[in-house]
Amino acid sequence: MQQLLLCAEHSILVSDTAEGFEFEALMHDAAEAFLGDITRPLKQMLPEYKRIEADVERAILDRSRQRGTSSRRSKQADLRVLAAEQRQIMPEGTDGWCAARRSSQLPSLCVTFRRKEAKRIFLERFEGCTRLTFCASQNEAASGPVGELR
Repeated sequence: MQQLLLCAEHSILVSDTAEGFEFEALMHDAAEAFLGDITRPLKQMLPEYKRIEADVERAILDRSRQRGTSSRRSKQADLRVLAAEQRQIMPEGTDGWCAARRSSQLPSLCVTFRRKEAKRIFLERFEGCTRLTFCASQNEAASGPVGELR
């Protein structure tokens, strides 16, 4: 449960930095809720795990009526938040990778939420984003295909 709450906090921060793709950013680590979190270096050595993780992510996005998978922009937002978390929360000296990857730190401070607050904020953001996506897809379906003007 604690791991899920830490993931919720991180995902909220990533979504906060993602203007125009808030839901995608909120859900960028959603597969971890089912598979657990594995460090990036270990993931690189486990191609089958990466395939399974991609399948779970795709199922989550399909279920929430989202198209595609996490994009490059979500990954960049994730790295910016991770850099801020490393500098502000983790032990000194653990953020050396930021300079090597040219990840810029967020101007704001990382926030630590109480358990219930993290859950509430995450669920409110999820509901708000999925409601907007559902309404947009309904509007697209109602308008139908646009024909050629004569």
